[in-house]
Amino acid sequence: MADNDYVQVWEESQEYELDLSDSGKIIDFLEPEKERPNKAEERVRQRIARVLHFEYGYPKELMCFEAPIRMGRDLRHADIAIYASPAARVQKDQGKILLVCEVKAPEIKECDGQLVSYVSASSAEGGLWTNGTQVVYVHKDAVAGKIQGYMGIPRYGEAWDSI
Repeated sequence: MADNDYVQVWEESQEYELDLSDSGKIIDFLEPEKERPNKAEERVRQRIARVLHFEYGYPKELMCFEAPIRMGRDLRHADIAIYASPAARVQKDQGKILLVCEVKAPEIKECDGQLVSYVSASSAEGGLWTNGTQVVYVHKDAVAGKIQGYMGIPRYGEAWDSI
């Protein structure tokens, strides 16, 4: 990378409060021993993980990047999943997911249904989609059997109806 490239990458990382390695890669928020490519979507994911932890109180031990979710015969990966327990996170137990987050790069302006698919296929009660500036929240209404738009997500330990 040229020096001016490093400056631009550093400036972008400050916007999202990210730590960068000497090579300009993102130091992973959940697993600091890992480095991730410094790309727009990854910057959004790292920022949202920080928001979920610091503002909503979700413990890092419950959060997982690239969480596997089986949808019929297909295996997909949610950008962020929050599990009910550290053991469920280690086991990647999709029957014990509380919340799913799908992130996109800022230039993606439409929620494409991926989040709803992940919430439907897992035990998640809801989740969020974001491109870093826009946020769409969904909640699974178990009684009605529908996933609907919602006004937010609960803080750690709170119920959906507390929002």
